[in-house]
Amino acid sequence: MHRNHHANVICEDVQRGKHVEVVGAPGSGKTTLLQRAQSSLQQDGWVVYSVQGQPSFVNHPLAALTVAGLVNAAELRPQPVAALLAAAVSDLCAKLPHGRSALFVDDWQELDDASWGVIQAAARRNAVPLVCSRLPADPPGISTSRLSPLAGSKMREVRLRPLTFAELEQALKQHLNGAIAPNTLSRIYAKTGGSPGLALALVDAATQVDKLRVIENEWRGAADLWNDSLAALARRLIDRLDGEYRDALEVLSLLGAVSVSRASEVVDLGLLERLEDHGFIQIVPVDGDNVVSVEPPLLAEYFRHEANHVRRFRLTKALEGLPQPSQGAWGSTALEAESEHPAQLVRLAHERIRAEQFAAGQAWREAPSLRTAARAVRALTLGIDRFTEEVAAIVAEAQQLTATDEESFDWACTIADVHIARDADLSGAMTVLATAAASGSEYAPALEARAAQLALVYSGDQARARSCPRPPSDAPPRVHAEILATQGMLALVEGNVGACTVLFEERRELLAAAPGTSSVDATVEIFEGYAAYLSGDAANTILRCLDAFHDAVANLDTVAVIARGSLCATLLLLEGRHKEAGSVIARTHMLGAPGTLPAFTRMSLATAAAVLAARQGRKNLGERPLHDQPRMHDVAVPLPGVSPQWAAVQALISSGKQRDAAALAERSGHEYWEQDSRLAAAYAYLGALEADPTRERLAATLPRLQQVTAPAVALLVQHAVARISEDAPALADLAGVFAQQRRYSFAISALRLAAEISRSSGDPAETAVFERKLTELTKSLPTGQYDPRRGSKVAAELTSRELRIARLAQSGLSNQQIASDLVLSIRTVESHIYRIMRKLDIDRRADLADYFASNS
Repeated sequence: MHRNHHANVICEDVQRGKHVEVVGAPGSGKTTLLQRAQSSLQQDGWVVYSVQGQPSFVNHPLAALTVAGLVNAAELRPQPVAALLAAAVSDLCAKLPHGRSALFVDDWQELDDASWGVIQAAARRNAVPLVCSRLPADPPGISTSRLSPLAGSKMREVRLRPLTFAELEQALKQHLNGAIAPNTLSRIYAKTGGSPGLALALVDAATQVDKLRVIENEWRGAADLWNDSLAALARRLIDRLDGEYRDALEVLSLLGAVSVSRASEVVDLGLLERLEDHGFIQIVPVDGDNVVSVEPPLLAEYFRHEANHVRRFRLTKALEGLPQPSQGAWGSTALEAESEHPAQLVRLAHERIRAEQFAAGQAWREAPSLRTAARAVRALTLGIDRFTEEVAAIVAEAQQLTATDEESFDWACTIADVHIARDADLSGAMTVLATAAASGSEYAPALEARAAQLALVYSGDQARARSCPRPPSDAPPRVHAEILATQGMLALVEGNVGACTVLFEERRELLAAAPGTSSVDATVEIFEGYAAYLSGDAANTILRCLDAFHDAVANLDTVAVIARGSLCATLLLLEGRHKEAGSVIARTHMLGAPGTLPAFTRMSLATAAAVLAARQGRKNLGERPLHDQPRMHDVAVPLPGVSPQWAAVQALISSGKQRDAAALAERSGHEYWEQDSRLAAAYAYLGALEADPTRERLAATLPRLQQVTAPAVALLVQHAVARISEDAPALADLAGVFAQQRRYSFAISALRLAAEISRSSGDPAETAVFERKLTELTKSLPTGQYDPRRGSKVAAELTSRELRIARLAQSGLSNQQIASDLVLSIRTVESHIYRIMRKLDIDRRADLADYFASNS
């Protein structure tokens, strides 16, 4: 670990007579490092004394040296001040023989002036090396005129950086005497920012209250590691902050991870600069922007858990009325991320990328081969700087190498992926694969299959996939796996979910039976996720996908996070689970990896973000994500939720233009159908029927919808037919099926439609039954998790006055109370309430809670 290296450096410098200054934030391990170096020197026969700075003694002359036992202030006190100090210097010099002694001063900025002067004088007189430690700067609100004790002399400065992920894992493994679960380790690292002192304190506190314990031979943490001991630790970090700095930190903690420009709207830039100077915030580059992160993140946790209610009210009031974040949809959804600080996860993910780039580059330089070249290029794909030059250099050198057929296959696939990931260059990718296949190797069929996959996914061309022949029976397992993957992907695109499932299962069995050949193919994983979702097990599929996504986050696997995040976000939006979708989008987009594979996941995520923004009425943010993907606009990925037209349709619906939205969706469906992309066509047709449910549109699209053999699609078709036919009992029955499958947003929608139809037909008894079932269902569900506003009026923008009235109504105030608070007439309030409920497509004031929970 670096700390051991630093201790050795300190000892070597001291032995050479050099001074050392150790600089580190609270909890960085300054004291432990000094103790380690002191012990090492003492073992070598050196005379070493240590002095500790104490803020409580700063106004008491010679207090620090007296406490350390280096001077006897009681005996010296009767003398005049000058004589007293001179005697103290002589006493200290007597204890520090020239040549083999040193003095360690921990937190020298917190010494009393007299002790400080005596130490410096004695060090100069006897040429004694000093080893001092300090914080990166004076605590905010406190300044000192003291210079560094080592200014103008030969010295070394040692700056303690946060531990890396691997270093923290090693330290905690030694401390706990056992392995720690990756997800728990990631959370501890995120909360402490890699500070060893804070991490060990957190672990000890969590262990004491049984929030960290051994489960299945590894240490695992509870859902929330916060406890009172951590609050006390956080208070020690901020106890010297004045009100202005404390307010600023708490406001930034309330905002979460936001850009510098957004933070400067609520905190003065000069104050932000000073907080950064003193290490209380960190600026993290994220996807072309700079994000503010409170450091250590434990402070943000403290402010969120321990804030005084009146204080929180005052600070929250100060945030009201501010403009929306200006950094785009990613910034707005970032506020919805879970309790872990998103910027910390970004820093960890970027660190993992840099570590892989370094390791891959080193492996390539030490043992050049197509295998190490492919690894280095894939690692560089996730970077930004010098990508073109470095990859070009590797490619030029790799072309001169000899390789096995399998290595050549991997190399060709890697370069083809780079063409797609960096430039959306399908033609270049196809050329690379065709050239490699022309060599006639036993992997030629696999290369042709990979080319067919790219053509299918990025241009909608199915001809290559259909013409892929079965390879010889003795072909390598990876060749068979590529053919099966291509056939499975084609079956899904054509809407034949059953055949797709069988082919993917055959592929998994093949790879499982061939040790050493299994590889994680993110594209196939996404297609398999869609197939499982469409097979009729939506809720469990999403649960598995979310588990896989969270595993990728915990393991800091950027490629897997983005690939799985794109799938999770799309499936959650299809299910109306907007809050969860927002969280996934936030965590995924904050990574900002530019060369992600497969490349279409970036468009999928951009579409999901735009759809979410439109459904939540944020029209100003709805188009921005798609504008960030200009190279992918012409890519026609034949999967539900990937096409930008979904976002365009949703934007029209949210603007009240249902017929225009339906027309656009239907045209999109026709285009997909002509390409034999029947699954994407089916979802486009269903979107048209949802936006504008007419008998004519149903008659035009139903024959095609019935040809798509996917249980999930068939159930939605039944829903559309029952809705347009105004068959209330059928809708109620479907609601039961949806609820049984845990597709609760569809169940709520079906029951609402059934109640509306019954009410319109004049059947109060039936209406009461449906409303009772609806009430029972909504009360049984977590508030805001399942969006009840499915249908043609999915989202609406409220005016500022409507928003205020809606929030007051949601809080339980009567119309009369609202009128009194806002100085309005009761009739005006009633009118606003009516318009609000019409806009939001809700029937009861109680449903406002769901609206605000979904759009927090």
